Amino acid sequence: MAYSFVKGVGSWQGVTVEGGQSAKMFLQAALNEQTQNFANGMSLVEANTRFRWHLGIACEHQVGESSVYRMGIIPTKPEQYCFEMLKAFDAEANDHKNFAQWFIDYVKGTGIPLESYVPYGIIELVDSKNSIGEKWRAVTEDASCARWWIQANENMCGIP
Repeated sequence: MAYSFVKGVGSWQGVTVEGGQSAKMFLQAALNEQTQNFANGMSLVEANTRFRWHLGIACEHQVGESSVYRMGIIPTKPEQYCFEMLKAFDAEANDHKNFAQWFIDYVKGTGIPLESYVPYGIIELVDSKNSIGEKWRAVTEDASCARWWIQANENMCGIP
């Protein structure tokens, strides 16, 4: 979802969502950092914690950009897409408390009554088979293999 949001091809309720420029740029940087953290051997838990924080900031950027053209108190499609990204990430990371707290803080900050927008239920996902886990495995395996080849090349001692 995050990649689709950054590329401007995310879809929400049958409509292509065009997120705000600063939200997309911040989220792109967060995705890049997440990949780098995986490659550097950071634990999945720590990398998820950092990415969740950055995803929340990207959504705060989106809220700010949406506020310019919001009609009434109804969240915009890009905001709703952000809410869904946060929920999906928390579901994949098996930690549902973070989205709820972020959303409560969001509602307090915007004045939107909580009953005006009740997020859809969180989809339960098996942690070991989700996209975050798969990305972490692929990047860490690739980085480990690359380190092995670099070390092997350095230790050849001039052997052709």
